[in-house]
Amino acid sequence: MAVYTVKTRGIGLPDYAQAKPVGSVPVGVVHTSTDVAELAARQGSPVTFDRLGNIFWYEDFEATISSWALSDLTQSNEYARHGGLSAKLSSDFISLAITEQPYPVLGKLGVEFSFLFESADGWELNWGPFLYSVGYGCGGEIVISGTNNLLQIYNYADGVYSNIDQLNLAPGIFHTIKVVADYETHIWERLLLDSKVYDISKYQLSYIVWAGVTPVFDLLFFLWSTDWLMHDLWFDDVILTYNEPANM
Repeated sequence: MAVYTVKTRGIGLPDYAQAKPVGSVPVGVVHTSTDVAELAARQGSPVTFDRLGNIFWYEDFEATISSWALSDLTQSNEYARHGGLSAKLSSDFISLAITEQPYPVLGKLGVEFSFLFESADGWELNWGPFLYSVGYGCGGEIVISGTNNLLQIYNYADGVYSNIDQLNLAPGIFHTIKVVADYETHIWERLLLDSKVYDISKYQLSYIVWAGVTPVFDLLFFLWSTDWLMHDLWFDDVILTYNEPANM
């Protein structure tokens, strides 16, 4: 009597029908990774803005803010994009928030977060990813200016601001922004803000020779008050990704 071995079944693997011989005819996969991603989004995943790339770190500020050691952040229940808490950054001059994460695999890395402000004027948010490797640092800043209503890129190495777009952001609601940069070619890739997508691949990342640094991935936020009055920004759903695809 012949014995037929039915191949292993499971998520992402083919199931097998009862045809001749038994268990030899594939009938499609049980669940694909696309199915799982769609299910996660439908069940309320915070990764609904731009679902490209693989997440290697996520912060929703629901537990603690201990990963933001060098920080003026405080937890807040005044606003939240998901859950009941967010992080609040207040400034009447300059305040900062920095988180350090393990050195990721080089390639196209992404940073996404949501932010909310109440006053539409008198503040400027400088933020960006910075990768420290052996002997150098590589990164840059994205500038969101409530004072000038501008979206800009700032290059540390030459001190140049490049205008990307004129802004008209509404106060009192969360806006979501994401930037992708290639840390092998030292080029910005793309920038997304709410419903707009910008190709920023003509801009170089800042590359600075920096001896004696520890390899680490930093995410920095600087909130400036341009009128010396107190201004508040709330942050939620900070997402770091790698394996981002190239621009379409």
